[in-house]
Amino acid sequence: MMEIEGELAYERSVALLERFCTETYISCREDQVPQYEDTKCIVDRYVDIGPMGGIATALELHPDHALLVMAVDLIRMDFATIEHLVAHRDKQKDITCFRNTHDFFEPLCAIYEPSIKSKVRNLIQARSYSLQKLIRNSDCKTLSISDLSAWVNRNE
Repeated sequence: MMEIEGELAYERSVALLERFCTETYISCREDQVPQYEDTKCIVDRYVDIGPMGGIATALELHPDHALLVMAVDLIRMDFATIEHLVAHRDKQKDITCFRNTHDFFEPLCAIYEPSIKSKVRNLIQARSYSLQKLIRNSDCKTLSISDLSAWVNRNE
């Protein structure tokens, strides 16, 4: 498991999100659950479709709640960025997310409202698993990224 400054990445992410959420979960496959020890997990009902499967599963399990989604590999994500997202959430939109200067949405640091559930389900039924496509075809509030340092992921 990936560590950041001596702390497991997922533990760091959960601790950050707990400052904003009443409940936090790790979305994962069934075989991954044991590695998350004392953390609540949501087991993806949709296998091999990437993050769309985790979001769909969470929306099904918590149909009346918005989801604050954050990828655990955003190793420099910080309180200020999440606070900005939460403060500028628009409950009347399907999604509140960041957009970078290359017109690319950041779907794995976003808030998904319950209203997005049918669009997610329709895309899965059409075998289209792109979160970019979901955002582009939804009523979305986008926020500009001002500090790129929070967007470093483990792949960089």
